[in-house]
Amino acid sequence: MSTMHRLLMIASLLGVVTFFLPFAWSTSGLMAIRDGLLWRLAVPFLVPFVAVAARMVQLQRGELSAGVRRAIYVWSVATICVTLSLYLPGENTSLPSGLSDWVAYLLPLAVVVLGTLVLLRARKSPESESRRQFLALRVAYLPNASVCLFSFIPGDANIGAYLALVTTVIYAADVVLAATERPLQLGRISPA
Repeated sequence: MSTMHRLLMIASLLGVVTFFLPFAWSTSGLMAIRDGLLWRLAVPFLVPFVAVAARMVQLQRGELSAGVRRAIYVWSVATICVTLSLYLPGENTSLPSGLSDWVAYLLPLAVVVLGTLVLLRARKSPESESRRQFLALRVAYLPNASVCLFSFIPGDANIGAYLALVTTVIYAADVVLAATERPLQLGRISPA
């Protein structure tokens, strides 16, 4: 396993742990899903579970099956749809007021658009098919993570938010590297 694989696995494992730790207002992702009010903010934080499970399957079998790859794409699209559902009219119809509110509001939309472009570009690259699935999971995670992190750090953030920040930075770095098609030089790296 390459250094980048290890780094991405650590990020995913941190993401799994984050789901159970208080993120903001002493509420974990698990508590938010159980509560029902904040479930749309919490569901995308399940992406690292899928990433860890898929990586374990890949390590065991060498490559992901076509069914697993399709399931990852479906999960990624569904996760992005959950995040975009935050923009539907309903409970919160007011527009952001301050600069940080506008960043938290617009950044996830920009991440969805740019991430989709990176994924479309990756379809034409010689990278392995499973690399693209992991990239799709990261692209699905980042929009929601950005809205949560901008909304809660530093004011209302708990330990889970800071661990999610680490996962977000590593995932974002991998997406940026995929966008530039430059492998990270941390040792011997093969396509993730």
